[in-house]
Amino acid sequence: PASLNDPDRIAFSLYPNPSEGLVHISFPEKTENCTMVLRDGAGREIKRGELTETIDLSRFEPGVYSILILGKTKKYGVYQILLM
Repeated sequence: PASLNDPDRIAFSLYPNPSEGLVHISFPEKTENCTMVLRDGAGREIKRGELTETIDLSRFEPGVYSILILGKTKKYGVYQILLM
């Protein structure tokens, strides 16, 4: 995993958190071809797709979800989102 001192570490920002459905992701331009994986509180993968600036979680039940951001060769981060 990337450490805070890793020069290849990329900072992502997910907001609002908690969310009522729409989650916005800000990320640098050098994150081309990244994949977003959404997991529920039990760790089950429930959605996967190309990383975009907005993820609509409104069809899911309230709870805590994990969003993994994956590059072609490494994992950039795992972020927790509270869905209200």
